[in-house]
Amino acid sequence: KHLQEMAGFIIEGTKSLEKIVGAILHYSKPIQIQPQSQDLGAFLKKMGKFVKIDPAFPKNMKLTLHIPDAPTLVPFDAEALKSAMLNLIFNALQAMPYGGELILSLFKMESSCQISITDSGIGMEEEQLNRLFSPFYTTKERGNGLGLVETQKIIQAHFGAIDVRSQPNQGTTFTLTLPLKR
Repeated sequence: KHLQEMAGFIIEGTKSLEKIVGAILHYSKPIQIQPQSQDLGAFLKKMGKFVKIDPAFPKNMKLTLHIPDAPTLVPFDAEALKSAMLNLIFNALQAMPYGGELILSLFKMESSCQISITDSGIGMEEEQLNRLFSPFYTTKERGNGLGLVETQKIIQAHFGAIDVRSQPNQGTTFTLTLPLKR
């Protein structure tokens, strides 16, 4: 019986290691994207609907969209950007355990545009902010800390930038800047 238990632990340990190694290998791989020029505003509106109808979207949460009606044509890979956005949205929802407001905004400038994801959640201390994009840094019990690293890689693959501002108990804003042309 003791040996069986030990074998069980070893198998479990091996599975965990496989997961970690898989995550590291995935992390070190460059992201391949296939950008196509499309309306970013329409994409974000669709994302908003998608998030709202998700059963995991809390009832005590308000989703607000600030998106211009005029099309904002941007070259982006819809699947990759969706993955990056969902990661940030999911993080934002987790930062508001007692409900709050999630705001998705799109702002067009001369040669780029900015998407911001703002939550009214718990916010972060400066030390947390500084370590945010380090692999394997996480504030979550079940996280591996690769979500934001992955998100950053997706934005960089679009020749974009990701910026974060936060204050404890005031909420957090992630700003994604994407060029209008590649």
